[in-house]
Amino acid sequence: MPYPLPVSIRSFGVKNFVSGERDENTELHSPFFEIIWCKQNVGDIILFEERFTLAENDVFCYYPHEKHSLHALSENWEIYWLSFDGPLAASFWSSYGYPRKMHVSKPFPQALFDRIKQEIGSTDPVVFRNTLSLLCQLFSLLGGGDSFPEAGLVPRALELIRDNLHNAELNVNFLAEQLNTHRSTLVAQFRKELNRTPSKAIRDRRIALAERLLRYTNLNVREISRRCGFPEESSFCRFFQTRNHMTPIQFRQQNSNRSADTEESADALLRNDVAGQKEIPNL
Repeated sequence: MPYPLPVSIRSFGVKNFVSGERDENTELHSPFFEIIWCKQNVGDIILFEERFTLAENDVFCYYPHEKHSLHALSENWEIYWLSFDGPLAASFWSSYGYPRKMHVSKPFPQALFDRIKQEIGSTDPVVFRNTLSLLCQLFSLLGGGDSFPEAGLVPRALELIRDNLHNAELNVNFLAEQLNTHRSTLVAQFRKELNRTPSKAIRDRRIALAERLLRYTNLNVREISRRCGFPEESSFCRFFQTRNHMTPIQFRQQNSNRSADTEESADALLRNDVAGQKEIPNL
C-alpha cells in the first residue's frame, strides 16, 4: 500500500463466465473483504455450503479467509469484484449494517467502477487517498433507500450453529433466544437470505460435521454422535441414514481417506469446523 489509510481498496477486477464454469477459492485465497457485484446474467455463490443466486445488480460480500466458489448458471455471467482491507476495515463494513447479499435498484455504476480502476494504481498521494471516498460512494449505493432492521441476523445465527453443533438443545427456539429475536422473524430472514429454514441449516451443518469426522478421524460412532448433538447413538444413526441412505459405518468404509500426512486430530477437526474458519483439504 503506497500510503496508509484506515480502509483502502486493494484490488479490482472483472470476470466473465461461460455457462457451467466454476471458480473455486480456498480459505487462503484472500485475506481481504471482497465485494462481488453482478452486472448481467445469473450465477451462484456457494459459501459455508449455502447457495446464493446472483442476478443483475445483486451484490454479495465475503469476509477475509472465507472459502467460496462461483458457478455460472447462464452464458456471459459478468461480475465485478473489489477487495479492501485496513485497520478499520471490519468496523467500516459492520457499521453500514448491510446483509451479505443485497439488490441495488439504481443502474449499474459503470462510471464509478471505471474511476476506481483508474485510481487505485495511482502514485499520487491525493488521488490514491481519494479512493477511500470512491469506496464510500460505492457503499452508499448498496443501501439505497432501504433499511435493514434484521441485518446480520442470519450470519450471527450461522455462527451460533457452528459453535453449538454438540449441543442437543440447538434448535430454532435456542437461536431465537440467543439472538433476542422472535422465532418467526428468524425463520423469515433465513428464507429470505438463504431460501431455507434454520432447522435445515442445523441439519446440514450436523451432517457435514459427521461426514468429516467419519472420513478423517478414528472416532467411534458414539463419540461422533455426541459431538454432532445426538445424545443417543441410535437417533444419530437414523438421522445419518435418512440423509445418506447408508449407515455411518458404511459411509466410513466407502469414504475413508486418511493418511499419516493428512489426518488431523479429532479435536482439531472439530475446532476448525465449528469455528467456520477451515475446510478439510481435498485429498
